[in-house]
Amino acid sequence: MNVLLLDDEPLELEQLEYLLLSEFPSWKFFKASDASQAHSINLNHEIDLAFLDINLPGKSGLKCY
Repeated sequence: MNVLLLDDEPLELEQLEYLLLSEFPSWKFFKASDASQAHSINLNHEIDLAFLDINLPGKSGLKCY
């Protein structure tokens, strides 16, 4: 399963990845710190699940799709 993690706080990204990886070690994680990075990842990979920060500077995580 390909999972996108989007958050502008680096520590939050690392913590979320750590928690999910401990439960789902076979999942592949893609991390983005802004909506444009998330959009680029989404264009290049088939994302099955996304955890999106909706309170980003500039463009909301919900608008990256």
